[in-house]
Amino acid sequence: HFNDWHARSCSEEPRGSGSDGSSSYLIRNLENATVLLHGTRPSVHMRHVRNCAIVVSDETHGPVHVTYCHSTVVRCSCFQLRVHESTGVEFRIWARSGPIIEDCRDITFAGDYFRASEVVNRRNLFWDVKDFNWL
Repeated sequence: HFNDWHARSCSEEPRGSGSDGSSSYLIRNLENATVLLHGTRPSVHMRHVRNCAIVVSDETHGPVHVTYCHSTVVRCSCFQLRVHESTGVEFRIWARSGPIIEDCRDITFAGDYFRASEVVNRRNLFWDVKDFNWL
């Protein structure tokens, strides 16, 4: 299932799931909120998020896509982080490939989000940011 978190409601839509039955999540149209997302999933998508704290407590096996996100803190572990048209976002991440940004301003990255198993088994490439406006 594809879970869609709105500012005032939550609904599920059957748009995709992982091989283990886990759901991908879409967090959109959210302002002045804290979201704690538990459990593994194939992907997480965030659109139109402002002044929020988003904490994904378990590994996202695929990408985390962030678009139109402003003045927000995102904590997650993912294979790939892609950020588009966002400003003032602080990412505290564990990324297995370098983050990709495009049309962003005032974005910061820190590699202090991890779980013990990830430290042992994988490198954290939070620092290897690729700005597609400069490539």
